Amino acid sequence: MEAHFLFFDIDGVLIDPKGYRQATKDTIRVIGARYGLNISSISELELTAFESQGITSEWDMVPLYLLAWIENCLILLPQKSSISDRDKLCYLLRDLDQAHIKPLNIINNYGSYVNYSQPPSDSIRNEIFNGNQACCLPLLYQSAPWLIREFLTFTRDIEKSETTMMFQNLILGSEYFEELSEVKPEISTPSYLLMHDKTIIDDQLKNKLNYLFDYKKVYISAMTARPSLAPEFFPDKEFTRLFSPEAEFAMEKIGLSTIPVVGYGALDALGEKLGFNGDILLKPSPIHALIALALGCNIDFANIYDFLKINKNLISNYNFSRLNLKSFLPDWMLEREIYLHIFEDTIVGIRSVRALNEILINNGYRSQYISFGITSDNQKINVLKKENAQIFQNINEALSYYFENNDF
Repeated sequence: MEAHFLFFDIDGVLIDPKGYRQATKDTIRVIGARYGLNISSISELELTAFESQGITSEWDMVPLYLLAWIENCLILLPQKSSISDRDKLCYLLRDLDQAHIKPLNIINNYGSYVNYSQPPSDSIRNEIFNGNQACCLPLLYQSAPWLIREFLTFTRDIEKSETTMMFQNLILGSEYFEELSEVKPEISTPSYLLMHDKTIIDDQLKNKLNYLFDYKKVYISAMTARPSLAPEFFPDKEFTRLFSPEAEFAMEKIGLSTIPVVGYGALDALGEKLGFNGDILLKPSPIHALIALALGCNIDFANIYDFLKINKNLISNYNFSRLNLKSFLPDWMLEREIYLHIFEDTIVGIRSVRALNEILINNGYRSQYISFGITSDNQKINVLKKENAQIFQNINEALSYYFENNDF
């Protein structure tokens, strides 16, 4: 017998995240203007370049984009000098012709310095201040190191990060942002997610997924870097971070609200309770895929937490190969051929499922994974092909192919 697990990324696969895109561009423009930047055009190619390198969170993309723009501005200045604060930076840049600034050359270098055990902002900042400053932002490091720290520190904290605060204000809408964060919004606006996001998957395929999930014909879950709620089972609701139900909103908008979703909030809450950064659990970590697999076959978060707690040292040391999954996963999985199908538009989810597949095989499961690359972007296609993904223009083509080759 066979057991099919279907893992879905959300943004760019099930939903067209136009709300995130518009909020990213508007946040870059608004915050950039405060530092003397005149950013009239932000291309899709520039934002896609982040994703192709595995930098998928807008909390990282926005400050890294701004720093790349400023670095290019500094190249144009006739004299290089120390820049002590924002006012002096604005003075230097306000009359600078920025029409031909191209941040893509720097953006394309960021991925080489990302450590996936921590937020990209943190790992790039650490690289710079640990002596590798020549890799990304050498002029900024020399002239205004305070700005690198200001932009790339606390990007997961709404109250401490200027860029993240503005971005969340826009995507949640001012009313819900204030209710959730108890922070006064800077801009009065409806939610960008509600205004701009568009569902991609068509109704017939969506209904089929719901049917297959309800009757346990296949095991389905979503795994996303979107912010999400913390697991409800925690008796202690006090966390140091805020949890925003953006992943849950997306699944409801798509019409797949009964299918479990593992978002960044759940991983961050688990990580905080276990005493380490939630990014250790985030894709491309195999733990993200493992949690999605567990939820897909009705293992609840309480048992997931207990398993992670028992294996805390192995996980924090990235010693995933020593995980004993037989004590955690249902017995019937050992009796079946396991197929892990991942539908993704970037490499991180594919790497997460591939790593999970290796752990399953090490534990004696008869498992294999199949990756579906969902994109029409040439830059993403080239990267996904290196991960041996089958390429499809959209999720409807990919699911149609899947159903044609699997009899349900």
